[in-house]
Formats: sequence, C-alpha cells, structure tokens
Amino acid sequence: MKSCSYGKIYNKNATLYYLENSKFRIAISDFGAIIKEFIVKTSSQHKDIILGFDDALSHFNSQTYAGAIIGRVANGIENASFTLNGKKYELFANEPGNVCNHGGARGFDKYFYEVLNFSETEITFLRTSVDGEENFPHNLEITIAYTLTENGLSIKIKGLADGETYFAPTSHPYFNLSGSENSVESVLLKVNAQNYTVKGNTGLPNGKIEPIKNTPYDFSEFKELGTFDYDVNFCASSEHKATAIDKNSNLKLEVYSNLIGLQLYTPNFMESLYGKNGSEYKGRCAFCLEPQFYPNAVNLSKFTKPLIKKGEQKEYYINYFVTEV
Repeated sequence: MKSCSYGKIYNKNATLYYLENSKFRIAISDFGAIIKEFIVKTSSQHKDIILGFDDALSHFNSQTYAGAIIGRVANGIENASFTLNGKKYELFANEPGNVCNHGGARGFDKYFYEVLNFSETEITFLRTSVDGEENFPHNLEITIAYTLTENGLSIKIKGLADGETYFAPTSHPYFNLSGSENSVESVLLKVNAQNYTVKGNTGLPNGKIEPIKNTPYDFSEFKELGTFDYDVNFCASSEHKATAIDKNSNLKLEVYSNLIGLQLYTPNFMESLYGKNGSEYKGRCAFCLEPQFYPNAVNLSKFTKPLIKKGEQKEYYINYFVTEV
C-alpha cells in the first residue's frame, strides 16, 4: 500500500492514496475524494486516461472539479434556491444567471475526508456535511468507497441524513483515453438514452423532456464527438449509461450507474490550463460522463427529486470500466 503528499490546502496536508492491481493504478486524495490518476496497463502501454493536477491547491485553483466527488447537489440549481417542506433555502450563486452549481461556494469537492480503511485495491472515506453547510438543511453523513477491480473502478457513495434534505452526488473525472495531448473529437460515443432534458434561459432544464432523434444529442448509435460543445443531460434508459471508444489508443470506457441521468460535457479550453506533470490542457482535450439526478430537479415537479429522509440511507454507485478493443 502506497501513499504520498498531495500538497497543502486550507492549512492542512493532503494525501494521495494508490490503488493497484495487474490492470490499473489509481491515485485518490483525501481532499475532495479526488481521482488524480487513472492509469490503464495494457500490453503495449501504461496510459493515464484522466486530466488532473499535481497538488490540491492547483486542483482548487483550476476550478474544474476534475476527478472530485460533487455534492450535496451536483449540477445547477436555478435561482440559487429551493423550497423544502415549506421553507425556502437561499444558496450561493457561483455561476452566471443566479445559478448554484455543484454544491455552491464550497461543495463536497473542497473538503477533507477521513480514511476509514485502505488496502491495495480499496479505500473508504467518511465525512459529515453539517446542518447549514452551503445552507443545505440537516446533517448528512457521507461514505465514499473506491474499489479497484479487474474491470476498472467502482465507486459507492452513501448518504445518511438526520432530517429531510437533498442528496444528489456524482463523480467528475475528465477523460481522454489516448492522453491529454490529443483531441477527443474522434472519440466514438454511444449513450443508452432516447430523451434529453431541454434547457431554459439559464442553461438549466426547464422541465421539458424531448427525444434525442434529429438533434446533435443523438448518440443512440456510435458517432464521433466532433467539434460540437456538449453540455447536456440524458434521460438514461438503463444502468449501462454509455460507452466511449478511442480509436487511437484502442481503449473502451463503459459507464454504469443507478443514478437516473447522465451529463455529457465536452469542455473547450479557450486558454491553456496546465495540469499534472506539466501537461497542457487546451481545446477539446477531454470529455465528462457524469451520472446524476436531472439538473435543477430540486425545483421542477416533473423530475424525480433527490430527497433523502430522516434516518434513511441512500446508496448510489458509479462504475468506470476500461478494456482494450
């Protein structure tokens, strides 16, 4: 079992923990439960397939959320507020249009976690998101378990609340299956969904759901990501959310989850961003596949709300499986 420093932030030392087997090596930090490194070992190469940063402060300053666990509520909340049990909760608007994104000013990605256990292929983190944190109500105990298997990485995110609140986490790795120096435009993607959530004026879903057919979002069969800037939520039709194939590296990524939605995000870095080992991130150098509840579901009656009740435990899983093709 191996660990090392991940720098210092909030006047506290961050640590990286390594999980490894014959096929993969993963580096995960106790700060933000960040996946910093996802190395795939093939017969011809060892390829790191995610973007990341050399230390916790560099990650924080990037404002990318790369590889982190997101919460309490992933994605955007319109008008930076919601009403629960007759009470209105005002949140921090950290995006234009009065939108609270990815948990607010200091979401799950910006906290330290206690390590409950650590072995060669598994690590479990624990933290309590306290009542009033980012103005969300009630205490929420969060357990995050990362397990390395022969197929890839499995993540289990559990929440236990002492009162009714919202709990809608995700994991936010930026993937490039052939290395960050290459564009992802030629990546082939298939998404198991027939519908998507339509956006309103704030860029968040307005409650309408429409078919993907005859739209840029039709990934019902494999097609290249191309040059379109995607930032869309799919209404997933199965727990097998999506498959991506990189023809350059001959690697295939499959995403599974019991969360009902899937966000496809293809950042287009207009200015270069420098990541781990001096890597330059620019243009379309990554794609994100984020299982989630539908964005802004806390404010839309037609969408399933991510409620968790007093004394209730909710568990969500996300699997990132990688194989050669």
